[in-house]
Amino acid sequence: NTSEGAPESLKYVATRATLNMQTGEAFRMMRQYLKARPRDIDAWEEMADLAAYAGERKFMAVAGKQLFLLSNEAGAPRSRAITVSTLALDLRQAELAADDQLVRLPDNVLTQYQSHRAYIWAGKHRKARQLLTRIRKSKLPLANRLLSELRQACAGRNVTDARSIYARINKEGDISARWQAAQIVGDQKRATALLAPLDTPDEMRRLVQYMVYPTFDMRQYPALAQTLAANGTRMTPPTPVPEACPAI
Repeated sequence: NTSEGAPESLKYVATRATLNMQTGEAFRMMRQYLKARPRDIDAWEEMADLAAYAGERKFMAVAGKQLFLLSNEAGAPRSRAITVSTLALDLRQAELAADDQLVRLPDNVLTQYQSHRAYIWAGKHRKARQLLTRIRKSKLPLANRLLSELRQACAGRNVTDARSIYARINKEGDISARWQAAQIVGDQKRATALLAPLDTPDEMRRLVQYMVYPTFDMRQYPALAQTLAANGTRMTPPTPVPEACPAI
């Protein structure tokens, strides 16, 4: 018999394991918790990240679908449902979630931004372009607006525009925006160098967060790779950014 507090203790153990970089253990504990509490939407949010950290991207796709279904049922659609399915490379689901949420929340800027990336990655350039007009006029941070512009330019092979936008992001953006931009334009050397200072015991919890991106190359960060391998996390090869520019 399971005591009433047992599922909650699994969630606590999962969180503690994550903090200790025991990503595989955290994933297993959270999966057990969700078997007992399958409608805990916040736990599904956490599971989306844990699945990526543990190299379980197929289960990240499961989390994306659950976030979509549960947030819609609650009458409060979450843009994370689009994000998670996109980063899980479940691009059909990402497109469906984007289509649905843009009807339900047409003026939500996060929904617009995440939908635009989902459309670009799914190869739906026209849908993305129609959305870009709204993103340009939105109150999203400048770096996010520029990332959308960069994705559209690269998808359309507008290399001249892409170079100009990339230069602006390198001036205006934070480390995450600059890293994403470097990957979009195929500047892998710069992308790796931007995150290299985080490959230390003190900063590793920040670095591991980039594992949500399927394009993140763990092999470039030996301290992270060694720590996760010691904890039983398998190394998954990175996926090139969909619809990226040729290296510029």
